[in-house]
Formats: sequence, C-alpha cells, structure tokens
Amino acid sequence: MKKNKLLLHCVLVFSFFLIFPKNSFAFSLEKARSLEVQYDVLKEKVHEDVKITYKLKLDESFKEVDIVDLGLLAKEDSSLFQILDVSNHLCKNYGCFGKPFIYLHKKNEESYILAKQYDGKNVLIKLERDEEGIWKITNTQKK
Repeated sequence: MKKNKLLLHCVLVFSFFLIFPKNSFAFSLEKARSLEVQYDVLKEKVHEDVKITYKLKLDESFKEVDIVDLGLLAKEDSSLFQILDVSNHLCKNYGCFGKPFIYLHKKNEESYILAKQYDGKNVLIKLERDEEGIWKITNTQKK
C-alpha cells in the first residue's frame, strides 16, 4: 500500500511539472498577443493624433511606407536613404514612440515624416527632392 501511495505521489508530481510549463507558456503567449494588440491600437491612435495635429490630408499620390520597405526601395533609388537618415536622426536624437510614419509621393518628389516624441510633441518633417535628386528638409514643425 505504501509503495502504491509513493508511486501515485510521484506520478502526480511528475504530471504537475509536465502540465505547469504548458499552462505557463500558453498564458505568456496569450499575454504577448494581448500586448501586441494593445500596442497596435495605441500606435494607430498616435498616428491619427499626429495627422490631426497638422490637419494633414494626403491624397492617393502619397503612400505610407515603413522603414523596412523604404530600405528596400532605396536599393533601387539610393537617394531614398536620405529620408531614412532624417527619420533615424529624429528618433535617435529626440526619441520617438514606435517607428515614425513615412509618406512618400509616388513620383518620389516629396515625403513627410510624422512622429510622436517621448515628451508628447508631435513632429512633422517635410522633405522635397531638388533638381539634382537630393532630398532637402523644407518644413519642420513640433506641436
């Protein structure tokens, strides 16, 4: 009888350790998904806040590109690295919530960089491409 109790106890303890990590992992995965959704919602609110601050209404000639896509486009048009440099400089030196929002004109004539800094200020940087193909900052605003 004692042997059976000991065996049952060992089986229960062993089962607990097998089950516990699975539940812990499932909880962590669920928590991570929840945090990801919350981050996406917050990011969208920040994006809308920045656009509203500057009453920015970009038509279909502009498309939003993220940093990764802009880097890929820059492989074909190296001048686009200048936009990445401005974006990286902004966030590195002043701190940004998440990644900046970059809008690029389809003809690669102008671009907007929108960001929210850690101090709560919204930033707009407008860049225009000159005749030599060099991107110049033509407008910078912080509100």
